Amino acid sequence: MAAWTWRFENGDGAQTQPAVQPEEFTTQGDAESWLGEQWRALLAGGTDRVHLLEEDKIVYGPLSLSEAAATDVSEPALTADEETAVPGDPQPVEPGQGLGIGGLG
Repeated sequence: MAAWTWRFENGDGAQTQPAVQPEEFTTQGDAESWLGEQWRALLAGGTDRVHLLEEDKIVYGPLSLSEAAATDVSEPALTADEETAVPGDPQPVEPGQGLGIGGLG
């Protein structure tokens, strides 16, 4: 079974130790999911870009973490109503909010 790993570099292209220690992943998807969860901590710890490797072969990269930070749009915090909402349940509509259906409201 192939091992998927990340190579971490600083802005000069020199290999660096990551702030978050990764594991060896058994699938490309697992490796990419881990990066999606950890890229901010990696960037804060001095990693500027990464390469994905399958065994010894570079699959892609360099992938810039600082460019990802420049385009990062954080999700807004959920309100108490949104946190407890059950899919399919009608949500309250504030007066003047409108329904947004077919141009109505």
